[in-house]
Amino acid sequence: MKGKWKRTCMVLGDEYKHIATRLLDTSEPMHGGNVEHIGGYTTDKEAVEKLCDYLNKIEGEE
Repeated sequence: MKGKWKRTCMVLGDEYKHIATRLLDTSEPMHGGNVEHIGGYTTDKEAVEKLCDYLNKIEGEE
């Protein structure tokens, strides 16, 4: 079962970069082969949160 979309971030240089992420299989731990991203990294935290909310809504994961 896939997880809900959520915002994750990392520090690149002196900026926080955000991206929409979800687990592909919630019964497995988070690792590089078990995550899905949509879009690209951005400094716009709110935009990524809105995207996650939208994706969860259309996939029935509210």
